Amino acid sequence: KSAAIYGNKSYRLSAETMAQRGNTRGAVDLLPKTKVEIEGINQILSPLDYRVQTFTKQQGTEESVKSLDGHSPSILHFATHGFVDRSSNDVMQQSGLILSYGARAWEGKQIPENTEDGILTAAEIAALDLSETDIVVLSACNTALGEITTEGVWGLQRAFKQAGVQTIVMSLW
Repeated sequence: KSAAIYGNKSYRLSAETMAQRGNTRGAVDLLPKTKVEIEGINQILSPLDYRVQTFTKQQGTEESVKSLDGHSPSILHFATHGFVDRSSNDVMQQSGLILSYGARAWEGKQIPENTEDGILTAAEIAALDLSETDIVVLSACNTALGEITTEGVWGLQRAFKQAGVQTIVMSLW
């Protein structure tokens, strides 16, 4: 039994930039309660013999999520910012999670060399093999939103299902 928990990151994206991207929730600011959230999850899972790995600050990169490909944890928890960006024509590029360095990349500012942009899109998630993951928790805004078609809702929920996750907990706001 294992768990990977993402949270407690620093963000520096202005409310104006977020509004231009179609996000009405405000700036990508520090989420101070995510530290308490991931510590609480760790306290619950550790006595149950879960191997818990936490990804905080600069450790919670896009690369760290993609490294789970093919050997994913039983539980995957994201306490971060979610987004829906309706400016893209590709529905699987319209939604995602903001990870380490993501706010800087979104603002067009420099990010460390040899790192991805920190914006994990639904398309990138769908390409992963997370078939070992029983549950993913998306403790982030707008994670249940997506493009409604005759085939269902396309967005993060579809991406995690395509990646093989059994159960998804997400929110609309």
